Amino acid sequence: MYELVLGEVVSEAQGGNLFFFYKSRRSNTGADAIFISMNTPAKTYGVGKGMAANLKYIELYALQIASVSTTD
Repeated sequence: MYELVLGEVVSEAQGGNLFFFYKSRRSNTGADAIFISMNTPAKTYGVGKGMAANLKYIELYALQIASVSTTD
């Protein structure tokens, strides 16, 4: 993803209403939304092998966030 002014927007908002965490146990305290950003390599097996994104790690992280969330 490339956004021309993304760096400026992030710099302005960081620490105000935008925070970055690397561990989900801290990241969802009082959050209205959580964005997950990580590598999604191509699948190496099954339907879509070599073309479709492997979402394994996104799914695992989402389940971890859900396990510690206190709201919907």
